[in-house]
Amino acid sequence: MNLPVYDLLALHININRTEGNESNPNYFTDNNINVMQRLKVLQENEYLTLKTDPTYSLQKLKIPELKDILRANNLKLTGKKQDLINRILDNLQSIDSNTLNLPAVYVATDKGKDLIEKTPYVKYFLNEYLIGLSRAHQILKSNINFDDQIEFVYLTEIKFELQSKTDNHRLSNLFESLAYYYSENDKDLSIVRKYFNLSYFVNVSDNLSHNFISRSLEDNEYYQLRPNYRITEFYESMLFVHTVSENSLVEFFISDVNDFYETDTEFCEILAKYLISFTKKDNNAKAIYAEQLLSYGKQAHYSYDFNDIFENNGTHIENNQDDNIKVQEQNKNLEDTNPNNSVKDTLWGCGCLLFIVLAIAGCSAVIF
Repeated sequence: MNLPVYDLLALHININRTEGNESNPNYFTDNNINVMQRLKVLQENEYLTLKTDPTYSLQKLKIPELKDILRANNLKLTGKKQDLINRILDNLQSIDSNTLNLPAVYVATDKGKDLIEKTPYVKYFLNEYLIGLSRAHQILKSNINFDDQIEFVYLTEIKFELQSKTDNHRLSNLFESLAYYYSENDKDLSIVRKYFNLSYFVNVSDNLSHNFISRSLEDNEYYQLRPNYRITEFYESMLFVHTVSENSLVEFFISDVNDFYETDTEFCEILAKYLISFTKKDNNAKAIYAEQLLSYGKQAHYSYDFNDIFENNGTHIENNQDDNIKVQEQNKNLEDTNPNNSVKDTLWGCGCLLFIVLAIAGCSAVIF
């Protein structure tokens, strides 16, 4: 894949747009990218072309504009928009070309269509807050042929968080986002369930281990135990639509967590029962299980083997730790060469020197 990520994005989001109505998302402005220059490059490299062919351009006209063409050529004005377009196309040979004021439309060439088909991740990660488009592109540059590129990016980032052990909040959100992505793409429910369960387990365990649990005085609720709305929606579906038994859901929860983590089975059981009681709005049971969870406190530790996450998904990812280290080193180099950092370092050094001089002067004043 030779195109930079901003050219890929310009290609994806400007297909079928009219000239003068180009899409210019924040990604371009934030990175100081000129969309018109990138579109010109795409045309020069034969990924994109501008056409005023009626087949494309008529679709971009509004109904009054289509009727103006028909009226100028003494043709019927009745029907819906597609009827008007078809009437113009059927009478193109007799229509006065001077009455056809057609806008130019960006159309992908066969080469461009092939590239769009091979890079579905581009539009997905444009607005994904957990993983930016640039990061996703960095991950996929040498792994573009995976069947599910979006899954691959999520799993790579999950592996990175498991290795770094620094941000369980982000890890929990990655698990949840992957589960939601699976649910939106008709993945097997057992896979969706697994990542929702992992998300909830990591979030609550992390809160417990850091004593982040507190009771709301307003409604006597432990908000840090509350599952995300997507998780409760999934459990509502399991309980009330698919009629999965509560015992089965508890067993699934324990199994899903134990696939990746070594943890206390009893803790997982209580956590699953709390999740179920929350979904069912059973306040009495919920209160009991909440107190049992709080009794664990800092006992809610767990360990994991990050390699399992890829084996269990049937996805094999190698050398991504090295890739992550390279990305981190590149970011460090950018920080080191940032002129703003140099100024700050210089000012800090000058401040320290001034402090030392004043300190010596003060000491001298005291002595003499």
